[in-house]
Amino acid sequence: MIWFSYAGLIELPEDYCTGSSIMPNKSNPDMLELVRGRAARVEGNLMVLLTLLKGTPTGHNSDTQETKKAVMDSIETTGACLAILTELLPKIKWNEKKAKELIKKGYAEATLMADDLVKKGVPFREAHEQIGKLIKKLEKEGKYLEDVKAT
Repeated sequence: MIWFSYAGLIELPEDYCTGSSIMPNKSNPDMLELVRGRAARVEGNLMVLLTLLKGTPTGHNSDTQETKKAVMDSIETTGACLAILTELLPKIKWNEKKAKELIKKGYAEATLMADDLVKKGVPFREAHEQIGKLIKKLEKEGKYLEDVKAT
């Protein structure tokens, strides 16, 4: 998500960001970073549950009491994250013009072009190098991959 905000594809409301400790012009998408971190904790809780319940014999087992903490933490954490995302997502401003500009540059297609060369028998290492050189040349000339594909 950070790449999207730095690339200018999205603008997050200031209420969900914090200022940079060193760069006065920069804000950090801390809410989204924290949601991502907490999602990792919930995934860890899943592993706790799966490990605890793996190979559990039938009937009551004392070790299953350890599942309560993981379940309760996951419910609370997921609920808090969903509440934040429910508020934040409708407030994100999407820069469609910038997205179209990046698509026009066509760099996403660079891998496909390298793959096409591989299908024609060029080793991937060479195809990768050729396409990389082509992109650098086009950037210097102010052109895009679509300019080359059109010819």
